[in-house]
Amino acid sequence: MLIGTSNSIFKDGYRAEFENSKDISSLTFHGMGAACSIILPFFLSKVDLKDYDFLVIETSINDVLQCSRGTVSHDQIRANLRWACAKAVNAGCKPIMMIMPTLNGVRNRNIADILHREVAAEFQAGYVDGHEFVRTAKLLKPRKLDLFFQDKSHLKPPVGRQVGKLAIAKMKSMKKKALPTVGVDHDFRTIPAAELGDAPLERVNSLMSISCHCMQQGDSVTVDIGRENYLVGLAMNRTESWGHLNLSGGRNASMALQTNYTKRPVSFLAGIRPVPDFAPDPEGRITLKLSSTALFEDLVPAPAGSFAPGPEGANVELMGLILKCPAPPLSRGKALTG
Repeated sequence: MLIGTSNSIFKDGYRAEFENSKDISSLTFHGMGAACSIILPFFLSKVDLKDYDFLVIETSINDVLQCSRGTVSHDQIRANLRWACAKAVNAGCKPIMMIMPTLNGVRNRNIADILHREVAAEFQAGYVDGHEFVRTAKLLKPRKLDLFFQDKSHLKPPVGRQVGKLAIAKMKSMKKKALPTVGVDHDFRTIPAAELGDAPLERVNSLMSISCHCMQQGDSVTVDIGRENYLVGLAMNRTESWGHLNLSGGRNASMALQTNYTKRPVSFLAGIRPVPDFAPDPEGRITLKLSSTALFEDLVPAPAGSFAPGPEGANVELMGLILKCPAPPLSRGKALTG
């Protein structure tokens, strides 16, 4: 199973290497561009990985970008990655951490990639370093760094395919390696749009078909998430979401929805906004209310230039909520170190 971001979506990039390799008999692919590691619980919370030999995780680029903008924390990245790796190894599936390089990242290491390396080491997961690949390729065949990239965040697809070959080689080297099961102190679950209201809107693109719960200015929805759980992610259609989503629970906070993707000339572009652990009220409920202006202080300060002006009023198409929960008692325990 591959869970990746924008590099994985390119039809002739590294995913094509997976699809065409004689060493891979079947491939399940989940992709979402411009999203960080919060996509791991969104796609994996209801998946049984016992049916897979390998789980390839490729979220580092957006973990880097969103971490640098302050929209996802080091602890959130670590929690997402550790949970996915634990879910894999406990099912007999080997995780592979795939680091796709950025033009700036080749020159300078960053904290999000360091976190990926640390988690891979903790779980004895495979680690494929695209930055190191580009540095080595440049030494063997001197050329300008930007000739490897089609923009600052994406390799040219033929170069990406070479990184895909490295990932396949890593899988082959780990095929007979036994990984010990581990415990983590948290779990994730999702609340889909169908549980948020009646008559959800069906959205379809080349990557997924999913229901959306539509809200307009002044609309609100109250959700029972359970007193021990936290809201940690909001999945939505980014091209049809603008205004402010105001959250009430253990505290009050507002989140600006419009982004540079708002009102692009496509009807559906899936995305997930990470949320700092947001606790419910004493009854275990949170309320989401949509408005054109913020009703409370910002949940996460909006970095300059990351939010484009949206249309008048407010609108949101919610695909679902992601919750962090206590781990079931049998799955708790100490994780590996080293």
